Amino acid sequence: MSEYIATVQSSLRQAAQLWEKDLRAHDVARLTEKPSETTRSVADFSYEVVTINRLFAARLRGENPPPSPDGFPICPEELLSVDSLVTAIHESTEEVLEAMGDDEGRIVDTPNGPQNALGLAMFGAIHMFYHLGQVNYVQTMYGDTQMHWF
Repeated sequence: MSEYIATVQSSLRQAAQLWEKDLRAHDVARLTEKPSETTRSVADFSYEVVTINRLFAARLRGENPPPSPDGFPICPEELLSVDSLVTAIHESTEEVLEAMGDDEGRIVDTPNGPQNALGLAMFGAIHMFYHLGQVNYVQTMYGDTQMHWF
């Protein structure tokens, strides 16, 4: 296995693990709370990560993913618990890991044109970390200033 493949795999796994730690540390009563009318909840951020991971996995498998939702995804009721979201994040991350393969030169079709498969998988990790930063920010808005990753 190349160092690049190992790095992409490690980044995806680490992102999922950190999501689990932050979700488990989040105030459950505030999982679906929106700080204002125009913001999203931590559950919604989490569900977007799951949705985008599954979209990337479908692209990596050469499938056409389901149409993207209009606007930002809203977490469905059946995933509105920490345990359900943690499971969905881990499962969707594993889908990306399985679908990315080990061919560094493999190209996949995307709406934005051909893209390197491993680069697309790495973008999945970047997307996860981006939204994890938002979760951390929301936690500080509610008074939680601890770093839950260590």
